[in-house]
Amino acid sequence: MHLERIQLVNFRNYRDEELSFSPGINVFVGNNAQGKTNLLESVHVLSTSRSHRAFSDRDLVLWGENAFAIAGTVSTRSIRHQIRIRYDVDAGKDVEIDGKKVYRSSDLTQVLAVIVFSPEDLQVVKGSPGMRRRFLDSELIQINPAYRHAYREYTKALQHRNSILKGSAAAHHGLDSDLAIWDEQLASHGAKLIELRREAVQELKVLSADKYGAVSGGGEELELAYATSFPCEESSGEEATKEALLSALAKTRRESLSRGSTVVGPHRDDLAIYVEGQDLRSFGSQGQQRTAILAMKMAMLEFVERCIDDLPVLLLDDVMSELDEKRRKYLLSVVSNRIQTFITTTSPDIGNAISDSPTVYRVENGRAWRC
Repeated sequence: MHLERIQLVNFRNYRDEELSFSPGINVFVGNNAQGKTNLLESVHVLSTSRSHRAFSDRDLVLWGENAFAIAGTVSTRSIRHQIRIRYDVDAGKDVEIDGKKVYRSSDLTQVLAVIVFSPEDLQVVKGSPGMRRRFLDSELIQINPAYRHAYREYTKALQHRNSILKGSAAAHHGLDSDLAIWDEQLASHGAKLIELRREAVQELKVLSADKYGAVSGGGEELELAYATSFPCEESSGEEATKEALLSALAKTRRESLSRGSTVVGPHRDDLAIYVEGQDLRSFGSQGQQRTAILAMKMAMLEFVERCIDDLPVLLLDDVMSELDEKRRKYLLSVVSNRIQTFITTTSPDIGNAISDSPTVYRVENGRAWRC
């Protein structure tokens, strides 16, 4: 799949802009705060209906305006699709594919799937567990309907349970029965989430190890493992995982009451990352950590390709400057002309470093044009 054309109206700092793209590598060059990342963000919105940077759609509207619109032409398996997204501060958001309203972001992903790689991702290995959970969730929610359903229902149950825990100091009457209802919901949907994450991590483990070896020269081995926040056998299966989570919720009830929040569950789980058996977060060098996340991102790209039976679009937001020459060469060798790629950079010379004759655009003050 690839994005052929995009039109932006009152989106971020773009008043009215229309661009066509190469199915290969597209490079956006310009100084900081000119709108390069905003262009990549608009592609992400076309793919998911949401920004990966903003909490509210209101933040995407050009200053002084009340609405934005994004339209894109996408080629998927040689079939052209028209995506149109409109947001109005008062009326809300409308999403259309080929003139028909859609209500699930997964419908967009089937037409245009994207993988984002930004400097913030370089913190995934040594950052908080939440960053590693988002590494998994951000793609699994889009490509797996069962995962999306379990995640949504788990989040609802978690919010209800935490609400009860926070209000428990004022009213203990009926607390046990109220919590029991949500414990059952939490454990049921949580077990599904955990098992689906484990399946994904098993596949990503193999793909990441292969790609880590390609960058490092094969001298070290990368290993991924899913780490639950409570005792649970990895091969136990969904029903056993549910029972283990129910037991953990009961055992940690007093601690959860004192904190006013649920202290165990998939919302507290982690993705363990090892090189040669050593925890990369604590003992890895910066070079090893960057090689690991590069390998993991490229593994996720291949994982998504297998799931949707098509190549997603890759968005590289100012990440090239954060990688050394060896890692840049590897990244570009993976991309080649096989994957439509959007690269933002402040370096005018980056296009010369890419052997695949990229299409280069200059970005300045909310305007972009092909060089």
